[in-house]
Amino acid sequence: MSIEQGTPSMSALQQKTGGTKVSTREAEISMSIKRTILVAEDEEFIRRMIASELGEDYDVLVASDGVDAVCTYEQNVERIVAVVTDLEMPRLGGSMVVEWIHHIRPELPIIVMSGGSITNTELEDLLRTRTVIFLAKPFELPQLKSILCGLLEREPRRAA
Repeated sequence: MSIEQGTPSMSALQQKTGGTKVSTREAEISMSIKRTILVAEDEEFIRRMIASELGEDYDVLVASDGVDAVCTYEQNVERIVAVVTDLEMPRLGGSMVVEWIHHIRPELPIIVMSGGSITNTELEDLLRTRTVIFLAKPFELPQLKSILCGLLEREPRRAA
């Protein structure tokens, strides 16, 4: 499931480029500038709030549990540039999601969120790579955006 974004019209693109005509290919490239983030969160309200906030700057794919997250990632592996996942989810927990994704792409930035208790050992296991950040709930949405932006600045931009 994806949060739908408005698609800029050709006239909007011409306004952005000072009225010059743009080719269809240039328009496609301009419209696909947003990078894709996967948000996995079982609590619908939190999932929607995060997706809405991140949707201002990113294309957002959402998953309601760990199995859905893995399937969504698998179907969009080339598009996804980062993952935001809850730690405690039904069917497959966030730590298993992190392990599975990093088996495929160890460099992928992942933010793990949790409002529950987490042991030092669990936290150390999650944070063993520089691409995983832990964020304790509750948090402010601008804080999440700032952390995500920082993680993505470390990574080279992938071609679309």
